[in-house]
Amino acid sequence: MISFVSRCAEAVVLAARSRKLRYLAVLFLLLGVFASQALAQDATIVGTVTDPSGAAVPNATITITRTDTGMTRELTTNADGQYVAPGLHIGNYTIRVEAAGFRTVDEKGIILTVGARDRHG
Repeated sequence: MISFVSRCAEAVVLAARSRKLRYLAVLFLLLGVFASQALAQDATIVGTVTDPSGAAVPNATITITRTDTGMTRELTTNADGQYVAPGLHIGNYTIRVEAAGFRTVDEKGIILTVGARDRHG
């Protein structure tokens, strides 16, 4: 009889442990999902380079610099003067545009953030 009771007690303890482990596994899974969403806060800059008359400037060099870290990304505009820079981390940026026959333009103080959109404007 004692053997039966001890086996039942062991079964109850194992069941309780496995239930706790399942709860812990679910908890860690949820924390992992939320943490990955927090880390995946990236932005995209999209632009078009035009000359003073409004004509597209193809093959312009775009240099995007994250001023917080000094990391840069270089792109070239397409035939329509457009460029896309995906996967930028939130932070402060400067964009430099260079093209043959044109002066270099620096756009400073660009801040990429994640949050609610302004509903007042």
